[in-house]
Amino acid sequence: MGATITDIAREAGVSIATVSRVMNGKVRVSDETKQRVRAAMEKFNYSPSMIARGLKNKSMKNIALVVSSLKNMHHMRIAFEIDSHFSKLDYDVVMYETGISAESVSRSINRMLDKGVDGAVFIGSAFQVLLEESEEIRRLLSTIPVVIANGWTEGAYGILVDEYNGMKAAVRHLMDIGRRRILYLQGTETISAQNKVKGFLDGCDELSIDKHSVMRCENSTSGVRKCFNDNSGLLKNYDAIICDEDNLASAAIKILAELGYSVPGDKAIIGVNNSEYAELASPGITSIDNLARQQGISCASILEDILSKKEVLAKKVLDTLTPELVIRESTMV
Repeated sequence: MGATITDIAREAGVSIATVSRVMNGKVRVSDETKQRVRAAMEKFNYSPSMIARGLKNKSMKNIALVVSSLKNMHHMRIAFEIDSHFSKLDYDVVMYETGISAESVSRSINRMLDKGVDGAVFIGSAFQVLLEESEEIRRLLSTIPVVIANGWTEGAYGILVDEYNGMKAAVRHLMDIGRRRILYLQGTETISAQNKVKGFLDGCDELSIDKHSVMRCENSTSGVRKCFNDNSGLLKNYDAIICDEDNLASAAIKILAELGYSVPGDKAIIGVNNSEYAELASPGITSIDNLARQQGISCASILEDILSKKEVLAKKVLDTLTPELVIRESTMV
């Protein structure tokens, strides 16, 4: 594999942005720095070619979409809207699946920077934590505009979803249909998941729900089966279950049927994301719609605005979306 712009920056002891400035040739850089960068390029026989042409034109017309897992349907719906938006503007949109470790995310960022991306959208609140905790990731991303879908941290632009109040609305709906003993299944561990749990607990306290608790389980059908089988006696104490993802709610309906419970007769069920899992399940699942389409449109519009104006905005949360509760058969009693 040939050398990358990251290798040149490391060898010369400068930032990627400085290497780019030297290749561009239009920004003041000290002669000593230029010499170090050019010496590093010569040492590695580095030919910037396409990167240099992009720098000359001020744009590579490349956008990076970053997700932790391609299996996350909700994030894929957000990515679809962003890809559709920028494809119409003649940008190449490249998706990176990174996992959630700082090391793997850093590797992906290095690859995208080597391609000369103009900007990036990170989808999911897990990336907020990584950007907050990893100085290396923040350094790598300092040269391009970054938007986070459902997250924000210093140095990035953010779109947030008010999942805290969305969850409180779900609790109120259950109380309105006469369910006052609510179990919460938490299958994920992110800032988003924490906000939902807090909304659940505060909602139950504010409405004086008779009994409520949070149970952690693996976010899979087998995980729900194990959780319910290990706690079959506990299930008798609840008449409603809220799951922090629709796929978890779909699995819960399946396992409850195996254990002899009916939905919504014995247990009312609510999920999150208003995904195809909620629409196709039988019975259909009442779900908190986290507005994937609107998230994608907002992220794309913000990034396009930054790139078209070629200026840095005051980096902050630029939009907060209010979830909607979509009622289906799982809570119709």
